[in-house]
Amino acid sequence: MRWIDQIKSRRSALLGLAGVVAGLLLFAALAQAVRAQAVQPDPDALLAPGDASSFDNFGAALAINGDWLAVGATGVDLEGARNTGAVYLFQRQGGAWREVTRLLPDPAQVDGRFGSALAFDGDTLVVGAPYEYNPGSGNASGAVYVFVRSRDNWSKSARLAVPDGMPFDLFGGALTLRGDTLAVGARAADSPQGQRDAGAVYILRRDGEAWRLQTRLSASDRRAFDHFGHALAFAGDELLVGAPDVDAPGAPNSGLVYRYRNTGSGWSEQERLTSQEIKAEARFGYAFSIDGDLLAVLAPQEYRPSGTMPSYAFAWESTFGVAHVYARQGAGWEWQTRLVPEPVDDWNAIMPRTILVDGQGRQARVALGGYSRGHIYTFEGSGENWQALPVIQIPSISLVDGGALVGSADQLLLASRLQDRPGMGADYLQSPGAVLLVDW
Repeated sequence: MRWIDQIKSRRSALLGLAGVVAGLLLFAALAQAVRAQAVQPDPDALLAPGDASSFDNFGAALAINGDWLAVGATGVDLEGARNTGAVYLFQRQGGAWREVTRLLPDPAQVDGRFGSALAFDGDTLVVGAPYEYNPGSGNASGAVYVFVRSRDNWSKSARLAVPDGMPFDLFGGALTLRGDTLAVGARAADSPQGQRDAGAVYILRRDGEAWRLQTRLSASDRRAFDHFGHALAFAGDELLVGAPDVDAPGAPNSGLVYRYRNTGSGWSEQERLTSQEIKAEARFGYAFSIDGDLLAVLAPQEYRPSGTMPSYAFAWESTFGVAHVYARQGAGWEWQTRLVPEPVDDWNAIMPRTILVDGQGRQARVALGGYSRGHIYTFEGSGENWQALPVIQIPSISLVDGGALVGSADQLLLASRLQDRPGMGADYLQSPGAVLLVDW
C-alpha cells in the first residue's frame, strides 16, 4: 500500500541522516500513526430534523427497531415552555432514513425533558420524561409515555407515573421494554428506609390498553447514592440493573450490575456482576448492552493512564473507561475479557458513556462512544480473544458530549446532541444536535 511505502522510505532516509537512534524514534511515531489510521465517515451523512433550533439537544437518546429510529431531543421548546422535549421518528426507506413524524408530551411541561430515555419493542415506543411534575409527587418525580403504531401512524396510548413517587425521583430516566413488560428506572428515588438516592426500578405489565404496576425492585443491600436503576436491559426472562455508585469495601463508587429473574411468582435477585479488578470510582454498570448471549458492561472511569495528564486536558482525558465482556454460561454470565480503548495521544482520549455490542456471528463487535474529540473505539473478537479495530475518527463532529449510540448489523448511529449547524446569520444554529451514520 502507498502509505506503507511512504513510511518505509521516510524511515530509511532518516536512519541514514541521523543514525539509528533518530530512526527508531521516528519509527515509533510512525507506528503510532499506523495504529491511528481511522475510518473516515462521510461528514454529510447526518440526520437532523427539519425544524431544528438552537439547543434542541437532538440526540439525547436513541432507540432503533428494524426500520424505525427514534431520537430524543430534550431541549425542544413548545408553546413557550422551555426544555419540554420531543421525539423524532425516522423510517428507513430505500436504504435512507426519512423523517416521518414528531411525538410530543401532553401537556407540555417546562423542563420536563421528554425524550431523555427511549425503549422500542414491536409497535410500541416508550419515552421517558424524568423531570416532569406529577400532582402529589412533585417536581421531577417523572413520567413515562407509551406510543403505539397502527400502520405508519403513531399515537399516544398512555402516560404512566407511580403512586409512591417523590420529588426528584427521576422516574423514566432509564427504560427497557420486552413485549408487554416494561421496566422503568428511578435512579434518584429514596429507599423506604430513607436512604437518599438509593434508586429503584418499577416493573409494569400491559393488560389490554392499561398498564398495571407489578412490583418495585430495590437492592437488598441498598445504600444512599447507589443510583440503582441507572441502566436497564431485559435478557429473556431476566432483567439486568446497573447501580454504578455502589461501594465495594475500600472502593467507593466501584459499581455493580444486579441480575433478576422472573420466577413466575415475582422477580428475585440471582447474581451480581462486578468488574474483575474492582477499583474506586470505576462506576461499573453505568451502561451496558446485550445481544443474544453476549453482554458488554461499561466502567467509564476504571482505567487511568500512567503519568500526569497535561494541565490543559479536559475532564474526560484524565479517566478513561473500559468495557467488560461477558458470555452467557448456563443460568449466569461469565466474564470473558476487558477492552481498553487506548488513546492515540493526549488529545484523543475517551471517557465512554455509551456502549453497543453486536453478538451475531462468530466474531462479535463492541463499540464505545462518549466524551472525546470525535473518536469512536471499536473491537472485534470472541471468547477471550479480542482486537481493536481502526478508530472511527470524526474530526468535524462534536462528539464530546457523551451522545447516544445505537446500531444494526451494518451501521452505527452516533448522536452528538451538541453539534452545531454551520451557516451564516439565521442559518447558523448552536447545539441543535445531529445523528451521524457510519458503516461498520
